Amino acid sequence: MNFKKVLILCLLIIASKFYTQNIVSAKIEIDDYANLHINQKINFSIDTLRISKDILIHSRYAKLLRNESQNSISYMPKKIDSIFYTYSPPSKKSSSDYKITNDFLFTTAEFLALSKKNYSQKKKFDLEFISPKYKIVYPNSEDLKKSFKTTPPLIAGNFNNFFTDNFSFYYLSKDAEYEPKIKDISKDFKYIHDFYSSILGENIKPKFFFLPIDEGDGLGGRTFENLITFNTLFYIENADKQIIAHELNHLWFGEDGLTFKNRRVTEGFAEFFALLYLQQADDKNYFNEVMRRKYYNSEGFSSSKTFFDKEKSGREDHRISYELIPLYLFTKFKNNPKFLNLISEFYRINKSKNKIDFDDFEIFLQSKNVDRVFNEKDILPDFFITNYSENEVAINFTSDKNINVEVEFTGEKGKIEVNQISFSKDKREKIINIKKINKIVIDPNYKILQISRINDVWNKSDTSLLNKNRYFTTEKINPKAIEISNEVIEFLQNKNKTEISESIIKLTENQRLDFQNLKNNFYNNTDIIFTGGVLRHSENNKAINLKLAYFEKVGNKSKVIGIDLKTDLKILENFRILNYDN
Repeated sequence: MNFKKVLILCLLIIASKFYTQNIVSAKIEIDDYANLHINQKINFSIDTLRISKDILIHSRYAKLLRNESQNSISYMPKKIDSIFYTYSPPSKKSSSDYKITNDFLFTTAEFLALSKKNYSQKKKFDLEFISPKYKIVYPNSEDLKKSFKTTPPLIAGNFNNFFTDNFSFYYLSKDAEYEPKIKDISKDFKYIHDFYSSILGENIKPKFFFLPIDEGDGLGGRTFENLITFNTLFYIENADKQIIAHELNHLWFGEDGLTFKNRRVTEGFAEFFALLYLQQADDKNYFNEVMRRKYYNSEGFSSSKTFFDKEKSGREDHRISYELIPLYLFTKFKNNPKFLNLISEFYRINKSKNKIDFDDFEIFLQSKNVDRVFNEKDILPDFFITNYSENEVAINFTSDKNINVEVEFTGEKGKIEVNQISFSKDKREKIINIKKINKIVIDPNYKILQISRINDVWNKSDTSLLNKNRYFTTEKINPKAIEISNEVIEFLQNKNKTEISESIIKLTENQRLDFQNLKNNFYNNTDIIFTGGVLRHSENNKAINLKLAYFEKVGNKSKVIGIDLKTDLKILENFRILNYDN
């Protein structure tokens, strides 16, 4: 055998070995109780294995090493060809990674042992399923022709399906009556996919499964490699276009596309693109409501310095991922028409990479002479309107930076004018003559991120602190709830007011002391001005929710607090204070 033939043979052997290392081969038997009995081949050289923390592999097959992450553990396999183990459903029938009913089985658990060396790389899965009870729907033989980074979800049961525009839709057979509605919803999937493709380039068309997965799981939709699941409530009740648009974008920014090492940023990009789609869709009212909700949930946020903090509560983590980061990106887009083109260029350059740092994107922007999206040292500004004299009001500004802001003026005959006003460290106040003005709105088109928007409106016919906001008026709120809220505000505003009136609402002695302590905390440290507020009331929950914006003269700072009152509108049961400043 000549040298050339020997070389070719060696290369073929090496290639074959590499190929086998990147194939996960297993036989999976599913019994009537939904236990997965797995016989998995070990084709790779001695290497650490990662698998779900809920799976115990016997010591005869592998040595337990350590926790790899919160959800997985590691094993070192012994010199054997196969390992045998069982994955049993959690004790509760439904969880975020496993759901069982008489109709179907659904699991997203990492029930296969994967090589640590190529854990994050695309690989083939050669899987054989045996189940006397459940019909395996995903992954089938066609699905397994594709590559996956991680164990593909398992879906089994009685499903109907249909195909349209090269998309595949699956739903439970028992819900066949909803097929016309599902087909109507499916049109949105095509429109959204086409919209993203026009910006970021063509992408795969995954399978879509509708599953009843929302029972305590909090999952409206979820994207995997080659697969997206949605809640059956989408066709039983009403489809949420925002969730559909978000999950479909994960084909580009997410599991099937470009992923940032910081999960919050990946989610933020997907939500940003969802907003872009909603903006150009037919239902403008829906888009405006989505944006109003995001701005409302972002009240009091002052800078991006906490974006990359690891330790955050679930609620705060959600706020950063789905409200704040998308708003930063959307504001950037509003003020720079080229921003979307830059994202598209960045995506095309980096889409083949596994995971990247967000700072790579920031450096890319700077190379295009565009400012960074996030600057941890920057404090967001705030604009607010206060009375100045009988015929004048003042528009106030809290930042040290130079900035121009649009202000909308509505005249006596309803004529609207939008003027641009300049502010700086040396010019933080603009006096406005209101003799011929009925209404003023700061930044009507939301071009500037602010600490608060509950102090952006002045109305000659209604100067109530609770109606200076961009979100909710008090028009349809129970008058008694308004009376209680105004009493609380008056107590906090007026230094000379010593207590909340018994005729308005009855408090215990401890509650009076708590309110007094709250007031003292305001005025002991600095001089403050309340600049705006918003009120929400739920009679069913006996809840009054107040958000109040205030200005600290010392330090030139705006802040937002929340006061949640539990009351039947006669007696105060309890209350709590929420600090929205980060």
